[in-house]
Amino acid sequence: MQLLSKIQYKRDEKGEFHDIALRNYEDTIALVLNYPWNTERSLASIELTCPSVTIEHPLGTYLKIGPYFSGKYSVYYLENNRVYLKIADTLEDAGFWIKEYFNQQGMLSGFKKYGFTINALSHFRTHKFEYTVNASALLKFFWFQIFMTGMVFIICLATLIDSPGNFVMSLIGSITILLLPMTG
Repeated sequence: MQLLSKIQYKRDEKGEFHDIALRNYEDTIALVLNYPWNTERSLASIELTCPSVTIEHPLGTYLKIGPYFSGKYSVYYLENNRVYLKIADTLEDAGFWIKEYFNQQGMLSGFKKYGFTINALSHFRTHKFEYTVNASALLKFFWFQIFMTGMVFIICLATLIDSPGNFVMSLIGSITILLLPMTG
């Protein structure tokens, strides 16, 4: 039997996974054992979106192995949008639950209910990450710079009208104000 497995790194967003492929039990265990746990565990959050290996069964259940405190591992099990947790002392202990997950057709028992989670499935399901650039996105990104440029223009115009002799000094000061955020 082959199940979908995928990996997530600490820099990834919720639902962002890599190396997504159907794997048998042996290949899935190799994926877990070869995952860079030491590197990814450092400064990682202990939560549902974490450095992990996630396995998905066609019935809609998920098993996720992630870091836990003191070198241990979190084994999360998702069934019917409810999350359950078991703490494994070693990767070999986590491997036991992976084997059970394969043998029991994606159904497990003996896990403790995890805390309250809104939309738990979003931490396990793969989401599309297609970023597009359009006028609205550019406006949102550059809104502060556009606003400040408009303000400088208004100040320069007011200075030109009020005292044309001080316009050059006002213009130099305004440009300096605009450029300061870019230098520091």
